[in-house]
Amino acid sequence: MIRWHLMMYLWQKVKVVMWVAILGWLALVLFSRGLLTVRDVLPAVMVMVQAAALAMVLGRYKRGEFGFLYTRGFGRDVLMWHTMLVAVVAGMLPIFVAAFVVWSGLRSSLQDGWWNPLFPIAAVRENAVPWVWMALCVVAVPVGQYVWVRRASAIAGRWVGDWLAGAVVVGLFSVAVISFYCLDGWRLGLLVVAGVGIVLAVVIGARAAHRELEVRA
Repeated sequence: MIRWHLMMYLWQKVKVVMWVAILGWLALVLFSRGLLTVRDVLPAVMVMVQAAALAMVLGRYKRGEFGFLYTRGFGRDVLMWHTMLVAVVAGMLPIFVAAFVVWSGLRSSLQDGWWNPLFPIAAVRENAVPWVWMALCVVAVPVGQYVWVRRASAIAGRWVGDWLAGAVVVGLFSVAVISFYCLDGWRLGLLVVAGVGIVLAVVIGARAAHRELEVRA
């Protein structure tokens, strides 16, 4: 069950990052004159930066803050799942805004008004691109949350989260390059399976590490 008071409390931590991300995504989709494609590097970088920023703000607990929430009846699992939910929503919402601009035809109309010869004829080729951004976000945000939880936990090997994040970035980039330039059934399936596997692994790992966080009054 969702604890809305806890959600609103955590939301205060991420709203600045979310609004900055919304402005960045709007600038991307409104002012990019070339066609948006799944091969574009900038959106992937934006997703990674956004995930890192969310991990930083949600992992920055003041002294006694975690203990205060814990004593208010929010168990470790409740805190972890709500933090993950807030992170995913804050990460996805800016991309949904960008997707709406693309899907609603606003981007096409604006570019057509600016005498861009690609629009509106080629606009339909961009419709699938936001789904790729969303998929990257669904993978990157949980990884970012795992990193801060793993580093803050009392169990050994705190820096393993950083190594995992680096491996995920390199792995996703490698598989994505293969899939996007040789886009057939099995390579696309490999990318999907790899993404789902990574998400499951980091969520399970974050849940285990979150239970080891030190509670300070």
